Amino acid sequence: MNTIEEQVQSDTLPHAVIQREKGISIVWVIPLVAVIIAAGLIYKTLTEKGPVVTITFKSAAGVEVGKTKIKYKDVTIGEVETVKVSPDLKNIIVTAQLAKETEGYLSEKTRFWVVR
Repeated sequence: MNTIEEQVQSDTLPHAVIQREKGISIVWVIPLVAVIIAAGLIYKTLTEKGPVVTITFKSAAGVEVGKTKIKYKDVTIGEVETVKVSPDLKNIIVTAQLAKETEGYLSEKTRFWVVR
């Protein structure tokens, strides 16, 4: 079946040598950079976040989530995050995120009020 001519031609033909490349492909550089940037942003956000306080009021007149600012001497130091009714339905519970710098000045006796 195989002639001598076919055997000679198959012996003289070059053979492909397949080698796997070692190391990380350049394609993975972009996702790796994206992960590093995301981790940096998450770290920055968490380290700059201040305390969350829960304040109880008799009424929530004028208090709006995301719009009502917590101020000290006309400087905004926080913002209202949630407004809920207490389980006994007698009070309003407001949760606010404050600036990191306020942490040292807060205690259980800190007083807040709604300015109308």
